[in-house]
Amino acid sequence: MGTWGTGLYADDTCCDVRDDYVQALKSGMPDDEAYRYILQRHSFVLDDPEFSYMVYFPLAETTWKYGRLNEELRSIALALLKQLEDCSSWGAGAKARKKVQQALEEKLLTPQPERKLVKFVPVKPRKIRTTAEVGSVFLIALPNGNKAALVLVGFLELEKSTDPVFSALCWQGEDNPSREELEPLTLHTVAFESGLGAMPHVGIIPRDERKSIMSDLQFLDYLSFPGLPFSPRNVVFTGLGRIAQDIQTFIDIHAKP
Repeated sequence: MGTWGTGLYADDTCCDVRDDYVQALKSGMPDDEAYRYILQRHSFVLDDPEFSYMVYFPLAETTWKYGRLNEELRSIALALLKQLEDCSSWGAGAKARKKVQQALEEKLLTPQPERKLVKFVPVKPRKIRTTAEVGSVFLIALPNGNKAALVLVGFLELEKSTDPVFSALCWQGEDNPSREELEPLTLHTVAFESGLGAMPHVGIIPRDERKSIMSDLQFLDYLSFPGLPFSPRNVVFTGLGRIAQDIQTFIDIHAKP
């Protein structure tokens, strides 16, 4: 997730909620089903009360815009707006954020537009980046010539693809590692810096959609570490070269003397 301002949609998650809801309508999903679908799809955000507004605010605003705001969602959003009246945590952006929330509250308290017709658009199937199983281990080449180990810990469904998410172990070496080398390190993984702080997981941004994002990784078919922790909210997506550099830097800093 990334945040770049105080606006309602100045955040990756809020944009995803809006876009996912509109796409659900375009796919022909009934109103109530589309509403429930968004809550289920973004349940990992709703699990944390501190961030639940990132789902309810954009969903309320978008359903209002399309004439589909139900009373349940209206009540939840208005209650959250009341709870979050104090915007001081936004620092220098507190005044701007307060205006955004006041505008949303005013909108939700006014009659919504007539129900807008949405043109049906067949949904294209998401691109499956890999069929590897959770726990699979891959090697990535580091800038210093060594290799590092990535463990596939889960998947995220993005707009057009289902992408693998990895944790990187604090190991580097010239040769392929053994289980004995890596297993003790499954509790000590690399932290990847992002705009929201250090993240335990990383996903790969494709450099060329015509090429598999897995093609530059070496699959170790003799190793598997299923069951590693996976938090869908704590993922940063970046290019493969940046991933390799970040792993090398982290290991060099935290390597034992």
